[in-house]
Amino acid sequence: MNKKPLELWDIGQITDPSFSKIHDKDSIFIIGFTVTLEERVELHNTVDIVPESYNSILQKTKEYVKSRRKKKKTIGEAPSNWYPIYIMTTIDNLGKEEIVYIGKTEAQGNRFANGHKAITLLHAPQYNDKEKYVYLCSVFVNYCLEDRQFGEPIEWIGSSDWVTYAISSLEAQLIFELNKTNNLLNNHHTKKYNAQLCPLSIRINDQTGLSQALHNISVDTNYSQYIQKIKEDIWKGVRKRYRALGKILPRRRKK
Repeated sequence: MNKKPLELWDIGQITDPSFSKIHDKDSIFIIGFTVTLEERVELHNTVDIVPESYNSILQKTKEYVKSRRKKKKTIGEAPSNWYPIYIMTTIDNLGKEEIVYIGKTEAQGNRFANGHKAITLLHAPQYNDKEKYVYLCSVFVNYCLEDRQFGEPIEWIGSSDWVTYAISSLEAQLIFELNKTNNLLNNHHTKKYNAQLCPLSIRINDQTGLSQALHNISVDTNYSQYIQKIKEDIWKGVRKRYRALGKILPRRRKK
């Protein structure tokens, strides 16, 4: 069974949660996302999914970390993963899996509780003899904020508006990239998604071990100039701190 993010934090495999406050999305630079398939659910069972909201998991994470730092003997169970991305697939009688829909969960409530357009579309005759599944996915994000670099589950970031923006960006790019090799049910949005909200590097990991179509996929956009801007901004932040301390920062060597 996969460990929860805070269980990994407990044993030192993930750094401390940042709970970063992001007041301006232009102040943060996304380096890349890792999307991990954590659970596979048969489509007809999605109505029973009761996911936790972002705000709920963030609050529980803060309470857990606070209790752990105070070394309380009884701190309860670590909060579960947040699953902001879901991917629907079908499998035919030859065992071939096809990606048919990619979406994001709502920040509050159950995305599937009151029905879902994609589920209705999957009742079309061409899908009658196919198995249908939904993969629930956690998201790990690497980013730079001011002059520091972070890598953590996205629900550990303490700014709801930015998290919503980031998940929308991730969903958009996944749809655009994966529709190149799959006939997604929401492919009519492709032109919109081609205008990236931000340059992304995406890795998809299958922790369930059950997917053929989503096994260790990498999506890389051309963001070398973007990374150079990150490095320049980090250097500017270092210079600013040195000036505040009345120190002179050595010049960088030119290559």
